[in-house]
Amino acid sequence: MTKDETRAMLFMIRANYPQAFRDAGESEMRLIAQTWHDVFEPYDSSVVRYALTECFKTSRFAPSIAEVLGKIKAIMNDFTDEDDWKIACKMIRNGNWLTKEEWDEAPEHIRRWFGSMSAVKELANQEAGTLQTVTRGQFMKTIGAVREDC
Repeated sequence: MTKDETRAMLFMIRANYPQAFRDAGESEMRLIAQTWHDVFEPYDSSVVRYALTECFKTSRFAPSIAEVLGKIKAIMNDFTDEDDWKIACKMIRNGNWLTKEEWDEAPEHIRRWFGSMSAVKELANQEAGTLQTVTRGQFMKTIGAVREDC
């Protein structure tokens, strides 16, 4: 996760919890941003964003680093090949209109499985029956290994 992505995450927190960081001065905000970045840097930004969104659904107060990390660990342990296939299918359905931003937001292991945006676009033009049989089979057979490599 980059520093810009960390800042965006903190802006999301502030937008959803107006009291969060309300009394923090400029130097304190720099320290907060650096601390959050140090903790979340090793994680894929899409996973962190998803975990943060899950925290938003259940908490009346701004989530702590520990809460977001707990959600990330739960998500990573619960992520199945079928969940990955749902994400991949959504990308394929949007394939001809897939934006660079959407590509970048996808989990790293799914991006690696596709290899490139152009591969997603090629699959988008594939016959639906082939997609749900052949491509799905290839995906299910290999995504676990790709996930472990990330």
